[in-house]
Amino acid sequence: MDEQWYAAGAWNIPNLTAGLVAQLQPVRSHAAQSQSAFRARFEQLPQEMQDHILSSVFSEPEFSSQCTKLVPQSVWMDMLLNDRIIPFLWDLDREALERKIAEGQKMGVEWDFELLVRQLCQTAFNESSSCLAGMPAGLRNRRRIWKLLGEMYVGDYLPEAPSPASSPMGQPAAIPRYWNEEGDLQHPLVWMRREKAKN
Repeated sequence: MDEQWYAAGAWNIPNLTAGLVAQLQPVRSHAAQSQSAFRARFEQLPQEMQDHILSSVFSEPEFSSQCTKLVPQSVWMDMLLNDRIIPFLWDLDREALERKIAEGQKMGVEWDFELLVRQLCQTAFNESSSCLAGMPAGLRNRRRIWKLLGEMYVGDYLPEAPSPASSPMGQPAAIPRYWNEEGDLQHPLVWMRREKAKN
């Protein structure tokens, strides 16, 4: 596997939107009658209620990669552009996505934004996943960094390698942990044993 993407710039990503647009696939099958009925009722709800329903969907710890076709593709496109759902995609070009939709409409094609959003939201993310194969290297690196940030917590640390300039007493065998993983003060104080870095 080509691992050069680990060093790719994750802030300014050339052709980011174009790379995502290239991943869009046509909707493979039409919604069943029950799905269409739900979609019609969903679209009649006030925007606040739609937002509330969608927020509960994304609160699940494991977000399924299977498409349901219960929500219109336009809603999934809005979620793609809304950095509260996929926060590492804050710089997408809405106009480019809308042009892609217009091109599809001319050809009678509806693009599957639901599939793309579900692929990008997988918590069990694998850098070699097929959904990333054609995406810009910088996006793959940004997704990796964002995943690491999401796994960090207050008091988290990396093992420290011994330094030639360290004091004669050396590093302490344990370090205090003042906060728990939620960021609340921890009482009584917990001491964590310092791990030795592997050479």
